Amino acid sequence: MLKRFLWTWGSLQSITAWQRGFQVTALVAALVAAGFQIAAWVFGRQREILTEARDRERGETTERVRREAAARHDSELAQANAKIRALEKEVAPRTIGLKEQHDIVHALIPYEGHRIFITKLGDFEAAQYADQIIGVFRGAGWEIQEQDIGVISPPPYGVQCTVSREPDAAVKATLTAFDKAGIGLDIRRSGAPGELIIMRVGLKPVPGAASHQ
Repeated sequence: MLKRFLWTWGSLQSITAWQRGFQVTALVAALVAAGFQIAAWVFGRQREILTEARDRERGETTERVRREAAARHDSELAQANAKIRALEKEVAPRTIGLKEQHDIVHALIPYEGHRIFITKLGDFEAAQYADQIIGVFRGAGWEIQEQDIGVISPPPYGVQCTVSREPDAAVKATLTAFDKAGIGLDIRRSGAPGELIIMRVGLKPVPGAASHQ
């Protein structure tokens, strides 16, 4: 074997063949190495893409969860505020706004001197509300017959208004003005004269409760 190699080593033709063989092998090895480098880059790039997609999905999921939690919080807060406002409205005393007072007075002034009977209860809130109603009629120049009573059993709720089945123009104007002002009246008809109008200011109605007699 050694003799054969020594013989080859001394042959120009054999040495040239070996040289070309090594060159081809080196070229093939270089191509294979380059192929592995390209494959490594492709797989590395795909790994980066998949990693970015995973992180982006996680980020989007986190952001979506955060938005959903914030929306739930806002909704719950709005519901809580609505309940608080409803409770505040329930406990707050009744009042007639300045605009509503002005509108009612303006509607009733043409009937200045008309008589109205107003009954006040001993309840503090009801008495205060009755005073506002009295102030409106007084501002329109009406004649007010006021009656103060203590406790009625069962107690009346809201504002009861007794009028004739055929009321005169002043009474009709009163009912219309109070309706436009958003003041609910429990209207009761009687066979009394057309100019009769009696208001009894009862306790504040409880929202959601059964109707009171």
